[in-house]
Amino acid sequence: MNHFIINIDCSIKKLIKFLDHYLSALIAKSDFVPKKSIIFYSILNYKTQNKMKPFHILLKEILESMKHPFMDYLLIDLGILKNVEAMGDKILVNVAWPSAESAIKPFIISLVTGSLKKLDRKIEINESIMNDEERKFYLELEEKDKENKKRKDSE
Repeated sequence: MNHFIINIDCSIKKLIKFLDHYLSALIAKSDFVPKKSIIFYSILNYKTQNKMKPFHILLKEILESMKHPFMDYLLIDLGILKNVEAMGDKILVNVAWPSAESAIKPFIISLVTGSLKKLDRKIEINESIMNDEERKFYLELEEKDKENKKRKDSE
């Protein structure tokens, strides 16, 4: 099983928390609050409490949705996505290939960058080759996928 290191820059969360406390104090102390402030406060509260998912949850959901284009497995499960780190305005992705001349590279790179673009951060991809143990596991899953497809076709 692969483990992911996810580091998140919390400055946006701190800003939202500060604004939330500041506006709460303003509204509590004042008899008159302009409509604009109330609307802003309401929108901020609605987004932070009901709509905005934390960044690490969004990242996890995106990673868990990235399937291999030709196999019925997630890139995480296959060991292709080895490590993902979010640092500031950048996402570092470590990708491992079963062989140096993998024909699927452009498709997977496109899938990863396209999926992670939703997070509005720069994406940096580092590539490596799987070690023997990782490659063996990948090939076993590839074989299992072929068998599952044959079984479905025969039914």
